Amino acid sequence: MFLLWTGCTADTPALTDKDGSGATPCTPFADKEVAYTQNGQMADGQSALGAPDDIGVVLAHNDVLTVGFIGLGSVVDAGGDDIVVHGTGSETAEVTAYLSQDGESFEYAATLTADDRTIDLGDALLRVAIYVQLVGIQGSFTADAFEALQPRCPAP
Repeated sequence: MFLLWTGCTADTPALTDKDGSGATPCTPFADKEVAYTQNGQMADGQSALGAPDDIGVVLAHNDVLTVGFIGLGSVVDAGGDDIVVHGTGSETAEVTAYLSQDGESFEYAATLTADDRTIDLGDALLRVAIYVQLVGIQGSFTADAFEALQPRCPAP
């Protein structure tokens, strides 16, 4: 007895964002604001997204900014520094940087200053991170953009 199996095919729907505008483009810059708390109040942290434009988000003591690399998919540990936070800070500015794969469990990665704004995933013992969280310690630090130094965008 000989059986022939035939199947049907279905068109694959286009991927879209929650607003239906299409998939988030792959760039080396953080493109998702998860949360920004300034002086204990929720605030708009969109200024820290995308390429550097000299408009940033100010972090002072206990302010928290969390962003994600959604279009890129993730930042992969490539040895050495993996992320740079573009911005400026006062002479006494210190911000603690944490990294996460899932947006819920964050690992300490670095203490950033006006002179040292780089993050190495290896310092957080992570191979991959999607989310970066900054917490103000002292002084005033302005985060303008978060850039993956060795982005791996999928081929079009």
